[in-house]
Amino acid sequence: MKKFLLIVSIVLLLAAACNQQPVVQQNTQTPVQPAQNQPTPQAEQTKPTDATANWKTYTNTKYGFELQYPKDFILNNKTDGMSLSSGQECNSITGAWPTNCLTYALIIQKDKIGGVDQDKTTMQVAGYLADRGTLKGGMNDNMEQIYVQFYKNNNWYISYITYNVSQKSLADSTLNKILSTFKFSNPVAALVPNIFDFASVKLGQKYGAMTVAKINSNNNNSISADNIHVEFTGNTTLVGILSAPIGNPEDAGMGPEYSLNDLTIDSLKKLPYLKTDTRTIWFGIRNPETIKNAGVKNRDKVELTISRYYYTFFPAGVWNEADTVSIKKTQ
Repeated sequence: MKKFLLIVSIVLLLAAACNQQPVVQQNTQTPVQPAQNQPTPQAEQTKPTDATANWKTYTNTKYGFELQYPKDFILNNKTDGMSLSSGQECNSITGAWPTNCLTYALIIQKDKIGGVDQDKTTMQVAGYLADRGTLKGGMNDNMEQIYVQFYKNNNWYISYITYNVSQKSLADSTLNKILSTFKFSNPVAALVPNIFDFASVKLGQKYGAMTVAKINSNNNNSISADNIHVEFTGNTTLVGILSAPIGNPEDAGMGPEYSLNDLTIDSLKKLPYLKTDTRTIWFGIRNPETIKNAGVKNRDKVELTISRYYYTFFPAGVWNEADTVSIKKTQ
């Protein structure tokens, strides 16, 4: 009997063991993700700085150009140019030229400055070939000057910087930066629709109030000639400022005695305008006797009626003139 009970107990224990579910141990730790390739931080690229970014701008409306200059420089504006100085230390200099003084000047005149023969070279300024040279010595001890001169439309544009010899590198750098900002504008071309080109102009074409009447050339009428002359006809009245002679400019070889400058926009729209001309339009008066008998004088605002208008292109520049019918002073 005891043996039977022992066997039954063993069977029951085995059955219970078989009916129990196995205990699965759960992993409570966060699985480790495989490492991913992370982008390598790139060094921030530095944009090149503009050395003239904070400079001031000088604009000359008479000759149609602008340039920039250091913001701390003192500007002295003139009729035919301008000058700059680096500070008060440049005032009333006696003895040696101060080491901390730089002066820059731009003048526009009919003649080139000679005698600038040292360190001669050439460079480009606003697209024009310019002569560059150094003038050593001067009114002050330790003084030098660098000159840059180029020719455009019957005028020499002359830039020069004056400095103490110990500051030549700084002066050279400053001059280069100023001249790198020099550019001619063409404000009139944006305002007038009557623009012509020597390469395509034809007889009978009308530009503004004027009609092409004659085309001449010094090279068998080829448009590539060195000297091209276009005449326009058509009576029209223009308003501008009269420039009259002081003394006798004809004797000095300075061109016509009288010219009309600072034309109004309405007047500009009546005249032909050369595509490549970057000047503010003005023209010489071919028959000055009309002006002399009209009782007008220099800097008067006038109404001028013309009958013929001339545009001449030659290697040294552009020249335009007109035949005057009548003139009167206006307010």
